[in-house]
Amino acid sequence: CFHCCSGCPYSGGMIDLYCMFTGIDPNDRQFAKHAISMDLSGKPAHTKCKIVMRPESDIDLSLQARPDAELDKVYRAVLNELTLNPEHRENLRKRGLTVDRCLYRSVPEHWAGVFVRLKKQKVSFIGIPGFYEKNGKAFSACTKPGFFIPYFNADNQIVGMQIRFDDGDKRYRWFSSPGYENGCSAKNIASYGIPEVMPKCAKDKTVYITEGALKAHIACTLSGNSNPYIALAGVNCFNQWEATCEHLKALGVTHVVDAFDSDRESNEHVRNALKKLYAIAARYGITMTRFNWGTAYKGVDDYFLAV
Repeated sequence: CFHCCSGCPYSGGMIDLYCMFTGIDPNDRQFAKHAISMDLSGKPAHTKCKIVMRPESDIDLSLQARPDAELDKVYRAVLNELTLNPEHRENLRKRGLTVDRCLYRSVPEHWAGVFVRLKKQKVSFIGIPGFYEKNGKAFSACTKPGFFIPYFNADNQIVGMQIRFDDGDKRYRWFSSPGYENGCSAKNIASYGIPEVMPKCAKDKTVYITEGALKAHIACTLSGNSNPYIALAGVNCFNQWEATCEHLKALGVTHVVDAFDSDRESNEHVRNALKKLYAIAARYGITMTRFNWGTAYKGVDDYFLAV
């Protein structure tokens, strides 16, 4: 799994998955590869530790996320209680953004005061991805330093958030709380842009599609803010793209510009994922053409920042 949700300890490829289910130390890659090879040959290797499975009665199933309107209400209430640290504001400024109306907010070091103020507003966090409630008290699944990036649906509602952490990890992780008591898993959703900051999708606009809400905002701003940018969470979010194409078709949009990263030139998996995105769009009568800025810059945001 490469979703890297903020509340989930698991990520990685097939070796990590194998280690998780066999109890092998995932840091011992040599032994793990040997064990997989032996398993495939029908002669399982002796693992170095014993698998401990939780009884089914102890497994805490996550709740379903609440309706979009309720998610929007809670996320906005939370963001209104937070601030953007100077270092995060400077980070965004260097990317080419002024962020006064954009609701980017820093993850607080301590949540207790935030929850006290929100409790007075009668805010409930049950069924809100990223939060959970235990014994009547609210908690956040994330306390690591970073900043929130809201994802807006086509109705200008905040229906999810990603986090850009400060620890050097370049991946953007969903703010999510599966497995916690009254917690909830984040949904993979497309972001249609920040209301009143980025233009809305319409059939008379050239619609761009890229990866990541922050990247979409930067590209839209630096390119003149005249055309909308839709952001998928990743090139493999096919169901997300299906729903987006359905929405675009209803608007009368028949053409979109592919502004995904240039690493398709060196990454076969990215190329194959993009082929599938093109095929999905074609089923909805939507053509896609590539915005080709070469390979000197990976992302469309990097390209516009440079030029």
